[in-house]
Amino acid sequence: MAYEKGQSGDRKSKSFGGKPKGGSFDKRKKPFEYRKPFNPRMRVDKKYGREGKTDEIKKALTHRASLRKGYFKLLEKEGNPIEKKPIENPNMIPIRKDIGQTDDVSTTEKSTTYKKPERKPLTFQERMQIKKERKERIRLEAIEKTKAKIQEMKSNSIRRERQTRTLKDAKTRSGQPLMGPRINNLLDKIKLEVSNN
Repeated sequence: MAYEKGQSGDRKSKSFGGKPKGGSFDKRKKPFEYRKPFNPRMRVDKKYGREGKTDEIKKALTHRASLRKGYFKLLEKEGNPIEKKPIENPNMIPIRKDIGQTDDVSTTEKSTTYKKPERKPLTFQERMQIKKERKERIRLEAIEKTKAKIQEMKSNSIRRERQTRTLKDAKTRSGQPLMGPRINNLLDKIKLEVSNN
């Protein structure tokens, strides 16, 4: 009989839920594993985002390299060894073997031409002088800004006065004065009287 005692798949030894009886515990499984809720945004980012694309490119490159490796192994087994060409990098400058120099510039010239000039450390007085000049420059810029603001405010007030004068003198088609500017003028006069009293 297939279901005798002690065999795997024993119906008698299993409980209702299908789990084995007798306290057998699988150490590989965690007692409670938290599962994050499905986030479609993360899936889209992984598939179409930068990380997803880089992963896809890496997979493609490794797959291609393994295919090439397998192809060359097959050729070697068959007895047709192909000379592997070194990968040409356009950024690399070939070095002359006979002289030990590149085509354009020697290595010693490179090292001397790209050295940074060494700066002498500043004294305390020089640092204080630089600090004072910086503060003075900032102060002068602030003064210029305030002068420009004051000038702009004056020009705006002059423009507003011109507009109010033209509105006061404005008249309708029939020659009657407009009432809106007149009422505003009366309101301003009342406010001045209230503030003075």
